[in-house]
Amino acid sequence: MGSCASCILLGINRCCDVNQHLRIRTIFLGRKMYITISIPILYTIYSTFFTKPIIFNSNYMSWFFNPMLPGHEATDYINIAHTINNCVVSGATTAIYAYLCILLFAKSKHFRSESISKTQTQIFFQSVLICSFNAIAAYIYVYMQFFYSPPSVVLIGQLAWQCAHGSVCLIYITMNKTVRRGVIDLVVPRVIRDKARIGTNRAANIARPILSVIGMEPKVGGTTRTGTSSGTVF
Repeated sequence: MGSCASCILLGINRCCDVNQHLRIRTIFLGRKMYITISIPILYTIYSTFFTKPIIFNSNYMSWFFNPMLPGHEATDYINIAHTINNCVVSGATTAIYAYLCILLFAKSKHFRSESISKTQTQIFFQSVLICSFNAIAAYIYVYMQFFYSPPSVVLIGQLAWQCAHGSVCLIYITMNKTVRRGVIDLVVPRVIRDKARIGTNRAANIARPILSVIGMEPKVGGTTRTGTSSGTVF
């Protein structure tokens, strides 16, 4: 449940990043940021110690509050807090990212002077991928706790729940250059990284004389110039 709160805060943060006139943006500034970070932490503690636990059912390969034991009613195992959490997360996530999609469309089509940067677009898609798994899992988990669900639907919900917790690192490593560079620096030994940089520099140094022989200079400011012509070569 703490990860659900984190996803909602992440979506709100992306809204504030695209539309900096939102007043709620102040919760991510200054010392208020510590209060914002404490919300998922406290929510996790509450859900762990003060709500009914969820039990894994091997027959359905998913998590259910009802252990399905004979002689017990399903209503004895209802977790109201979990149900409210999933309803809020699914609804809030859908509303937040629908707003972001509309805002991005408006800025890209009608307000060219205020168009968002490539970095902001990448961050937006990363956030959508991360939070969509939470939203899908929340929708299915609310439904299957109260209504009959085919095994395929239960399996999709379980996979979405697993992706919600395990796909974050993969998304950041594959789509975020800063995180990917940090992982490489952490995992790859420095000797190998230095050799790779030396090899890249040597290749660049070899290419420069070849360009000068054919009458071309390396690109300067995004253009390529020749030694005899004054025009720009594209």
